[in-house]
Amino acid sequence: MQGIQEIDGDVRSTSKPKLEEVRRFLKDERPLPGQVFRDEDIFRDEGKRIFSREWVSVTCAQNVSKPGDVFPVRVAGYSLLVVRDKKNEVRVFYNMCTHRGAALVTEPCRARGGLLSCPYHGWVFSLDGRLSSAPFLTQSKENPRASEEELKGRGLVPVRHVVWRDIVFVDLSGCAEPFEKRIQPLDEHLKPWTSEELYPLSTNEFTAEANWKLAAENFVDAYHLPVVHSQICPTFEGALAQESLVLSDRIAGMLMPEGYGSDPKAEESLLPVFSGLAEEQKRRVEAFFIFPNTLLLVEADYQQVIVLRPQGASLLHETFASYLVTEEVASERYQELRDETDRASLEINHQDIALLQELQKSRSMPAADHTQLAVEWDQTVAAFQKTWARVFLGAEDVSEVE
Repeated sequence: MQGIQEIDGDVRSTSKPKLEEVRRFLKDERPLPGQVFRDEDIFRDEGKRIFSREWVSVTCAQNVSKPGDVFPVRVAGYSLLVVRDKKNEVRVFYNMCTHRGAALVTEPCRARGGLLSCPYHGWVFSLDGRLSSAPFLTQSKENPRASEEELKGRGLVPVRHVVWRDIVFVDLSGCAEPFEKRIQPLDEHLKPWTSEELYPLSTNEFTAEANWKLAAENFVDAYHLPVVHSQICPTFEGALAQESLVLSDRIAGMLMPEGYGSDPKAEESLLPVFSGLAEEQKRRVEAFFIFPNTLLLVEADYQQVIVLRPQGASLLHETFASYLVTEEVASERYQELRDETDRASLEINHQDIALLQELQKSRSMPAADHTQLAVEWDQTVAAFQKTWARVFLGAEDVSEVE
């Protein structure tokens, strides 16, 4: 069992007038309306129409780095468990006891003995999903321990999942297209930044009072870098050279071929770099969205992942994970550089969260319907918005528009 088909028909809470505004956006008759960043009905429909049908990321595997690690997540209304079992395999289950549906875990933890105990009636599950014990299941004093046959078929409900570049993706419907097919264009593009050389640096959890779509748009926006993050991009030189790259109907990005635009010699990495990079690629900064909620940045010596987990129209949880290159970087020789890389990346994310929380207040106003994208800068932002609208409306509605 690899998932549960959770959609029965086209159940919507979004009103027809609101849907018509999204259709008008696709016809290029108006900007993406501000209500899509604030409306709770739209958020609920995103759960039904997007997050329960697409491959979505939920966290990074370094959050369960050792056997016995358990990491609960909630994304668009779905409560899941990401675990690493005794065989060092990452697994994903619904965070739900199969007796009465109680949540097994509420905080990240280490499973004692590799077992999870339900706080409601004491059923115990192993991290491979099997029901290990259920006290007095047959209501018999003489048989306090249930037999293997009685326990059989009562294990945790698994979720179809894959781990790619350390990112844990799930398919809640169980019937999305093969992940390999979905990710192939980006996987091919990133071959010089080989995933085999990734070394986990750190992972942190953040909360932002902002809509998840604003965070996705911001990640592929080179225009804001010299203004908000001048410590890494002190002039517009690097941003002016930006290019948009559309790899598929679900994956697009922006790249800066000259990096952040500073002196090339000053930008040469003191850390190990990906071994497959050509010389011109060692300067590049590339940032992508994998629709709907995965953000990925690569540089010569660094990978950054942000997993967006919407909790409401204006509430977002995110996993922010950083990676360096090869195990060599774990040596004492690189300690200071590791610490500085981690500090600098977290500083940038804090700046973005502060920006997004203020942006949520303004971009969700009705007056924000009068905003306009800057065509020369916002090609990748526009690609994300168009993808969101098409997937949200669904194939039937889109055919009426196009």
